[in-house]
Amino acid sequence: MASYYPLILYLSLAACVAVRLFSSQPWVEKAEKVLLICAAVFYYLRFTIGPDLSTYIGAFNRVTSIIGDALTYDTQRNIGFNALLYIGKYWIGSYPMFVLLTNVLFWVLVGVTIWKYSRSAAISLLLLAGSGVMEVYYGNALRQSLAMAVFLFAFYRYIPKRQYWCYEL
Repeated sequence: MASYYPLILYLSLAACVAVRLFSSQPWVEKAEKVLLICAAVFYYLRFTIGPDLSTYIGAFNRVTSIIGDALTYDTQRNIGFNALLYIGKYWIGSYPMFVLLTNVLFWVLVGVTIWKYSRSAAISLLLLAGSGVMEVYYGNALRQSLAMAVFLFAFYRYIPKRQYWCYEL
């Protein structure tokens, strides 16, 4: 069943988009928001499904320094993600809780972006699913999915306001 849930997500989103396109009922927008919340909660609870799992567990177990390890190890070359690994290891303590932290961080960034800036939550989720963002997230590529979530959040929050320095940071 676990391998079918991206397909179930796509079909649910496609059905919701079809209802959105062909209906002007006021409940449709509320249903989309409920779907967004359900998708986020569903993905909060996913822990190990991708091929990169051993790499992330190894990096999590090996991290001892934010900047030093980022310069030493290939799998920890991103200083921002290495800082997240460090926080996860020394403040949270276990890999499953670290994955929960990354799930929450990903969905807060994506969810806030969709909630505040999208005209249709279902269409936005379907675009994220169809463009590969959800596939990367589903594939347990934590670093890449967080990078995409940060990009989407920063792009929609700062570029329209011409706050380019905040966007770059």
